[in-house]
Amino acid sequence: MLTTKGIAGAVSNVTRRRQKRFYTLLALAATVIEKCKLNEPNYSPPLFQTVEQYMKEHACLDNEVLQKVWLTQTTVRSRLIDAHMSVSKCAKVTKVDRSQKFRS
Repeated sequence: MLTTKGIAGAVSNVTRRRQKRFYTLLALAATVIEKCKLNEPNYSPPLFQTVEQYMKEHACLDNEVLQKVWLTQTTVRSRLIDAHMSVSKCAKVTKVDRSQKFRS
């Protein structure tokens, strides 16, 4: 599950991967065009989109949408946990002291 801090990193990571995918597709298309030009000298290649057009057409969810999804998921999960805790019974409680830091 993403935290609010991790949402921005996830969006930038997805955007970077999509841009990389675009350049990979563009390189593959260039290879095919070269082969077509060798076979047919009058071959006219199609016009390709720019990276901005590609990213706009294949848009990713932005930070605000992902944050709303995360908050909704957190609310639903909190309700489920509260409902589960209200009916659960505890036979033994163990207290953990996390004030000391352990280093290995």
